[in-house]
This record gives sequence, structure tokens and C-alpha cells, in this order.
Amino acid sequence: MFNNTYLAFYNDEIIGFFTLSTDKIKVKDLEDYYKEKFKSKVNYKEFPAIKIGRLGIASEYRKKGIGTHLLLMIFHMSIEMSKKVGLRFITIDVYLSAHNFYKKNHCNDSHSKEKLAIEFKRFKKAQIKDPQTANNMTVPMYVDLFNII
Repeated sequence: MFNNTYLAFYNDEIIGFFTLSTDKIKVKDLEDYYKEKFKSKVNYKEFPAIKIGRLGIASEYRKKGIGTHLLLMIFHMSIEMSKKVGLRFITIDVYLSAHNFYKKNHCNDSHSKEKLAIEFKRFKKAQIKDPQTANNMTVPMYVDLFNII
């Protein structure tokens, strides 16, 4: 009861999956727009969220829109869940190698542009020196469900 994994099938073959669990996001990790917006309306330091623990597509099925489709399913599931419990955000610890995919799909960076630039410099160096380390480097991102509706 810590997380649930969902499988995507095509012709009885698993072609993708995603894992969801509960999470929270700190107001300080949101963009300045949210900090200002929520300052006068709610006195919370954290907001409820759903975490995408993993999202993966079988290599032969990548670049076919399946990842985007699964992400849209997660958005839909989260919106439906938000009608039953307090839920506003989706959080993701994104592999740097997949950052552009998430950025194209309505995900926002939790890090400042400066901090993100530093992380990408570290990533580029690691790709040369230690690809295994580079493949495991992540940055936090989030989606505001209100903007998806």
C-alpha cells in the first residue's frame, strides 16, 4: 500500500508502465507565481500531491507518443482523484536525460534556472566520466492539475 504500478500492453506484450504514490510539495519548491498566489489565500507550507515514481516505455516503442499518452492518463487519474480527496499537484523526480520530454508535457521545474543549469553541467560531465551516474541523475518537477483542467 505504498505505491501502485500500472502496465500498458500491446498485443499481450508489456510496452510501458508507471508507478504512482502519494506525496507532498513544499510551497518553497514552487515557482514565485504560486508563492505569491497562495501567500494570502492559504496558510499551508505544503500541498498534497501524487508522485510519479517511475514511467517507462520499452525501447522499441519509444518516440511513438506512448509516454505522452501514459502521462495524460496519469493527469486524468489525478484529476478524478482530486474530486474525492485534496490533491493539486503531481511531482516527479525526472531523469535529466528525459527532462525535455516532461517539459514538453506541461511539467515545471522545481529548481531555479540557475540551479538547473548547474545540474545540467554536472550531467554533461558525468556522461563523459561515468555514464552510469549520469543515467541516475534527477531533478524535481511538478504539474499543477488546475492548469491541466
